[in-house]
Amino acid sequence: MTDNNKLKYWQRPEVKARRREYEQTPERKAKRKEYLQRLEVIERLEEYNSKPEVKIRKKVYNKQWKDKHIEERKEYFKEYYSRSEVIARKKIYQQLPEVKARKKEYNSRPEVKARRKKYSQNYDKTPKKKAYKKEYNSRPEIKAKKRKYSRKIEVKARRKAYEQTPEVREKKRLHYKRNKEKIKKYRKKPEVKAKTNKRDRERRKSDNSFRIMNNLRSHFNKSFNLYSKEGKIMPIKKYDVDVKAIFNHIGDEPNDGNIYELDHIIPLCKFDLTDKEQIKKAWLPSNHQWLTKEINRWKSNRLIKPLTNEEKVKLQVELIKNN
Repeated sequence: MTDNNKLKYWQRPEVKARRREYEQTPERKAKRKEYLQRLEVIERLEEYNSKPEVKIRKKVYNKQWKDKHIEERKEYFKEYYSRSEVIARKKIYQQLPEVKARKKEYNSRPEVKARRKKYSQNYDKTPKKKAYKKEYNSRPEIKAKKRKYSRKIEVKARRKAYEQTPEVREKKRLHYKRNKEKIKKYRKKPEVKAKTNKRDRERRKSDNSFRIMNNLRSHFNKSFNLYSKEGKIMPIKKYDVDVKAIFNHIGDEPNDGNIYELDHIIPLCKFDLTDKEQIKKAWLPSNHQWLTKEINRWKSNRLIKPLTNEEKVKLQVELIKNN
């Protein structure tokens, strides 16, 4: 007796194949549909499916079947959800008020928020996600889109306000402290230097406040080389010098056709730049003024009383005539 004959009749492969073929016929489908719509059949099925042992058996069977057909299911669902009629139907469904309300209520639950946050944090660290983000952000159209968005006035204002918050400033400070050597090494790369210099040159042309504050910082560094033996040994902020306050005091460079330079009313050579308090006094906002190039050369390192506007105009005319 063969192995197939030993099996139960309904377990025989040829019987299974014959039965599957029969179940797909239109008359069998119609007959089954009509049968399942009968009230007594529906009640009987509900009663049967509510049994705990049936639920467990179905759950186990479904899991086994899904595990066995992973790739086939992936392919099927990929094809199914790409159908135009399915996309349209899904879109209409998502716009229903009751669906929106249900979705909003679900997403506002604390446990859902916590679960999503945890999943997102873990997923963002995976090599797959990192590789995708790198590839996505390197696309020319994405770069152009990001540049366009970041140049909007309201976006710049929002970002500036966000970066001034105490927690963000502290976060940036700690990040710099932890990665100081890495950041320094990165900034010394020739391509990074070239990129930074190009960006700063373009900004100096269009942004007066940026140009003036840069000049102030540069002048601060040079003054130590000229008037101090020790030189500059700390960042400008450590000397309690506020470049922004100086700019707010003097304002933009006058635009009357003359070339202007920034002048210290009490010259730097009159201060002891090895004393922190003296440095602070030398760089007080009230010790700065705009002078034309000619008047600034004439004043040089002399300590003179600040000139009025009329005196400046008169002196400017005399100096130009003498030259």
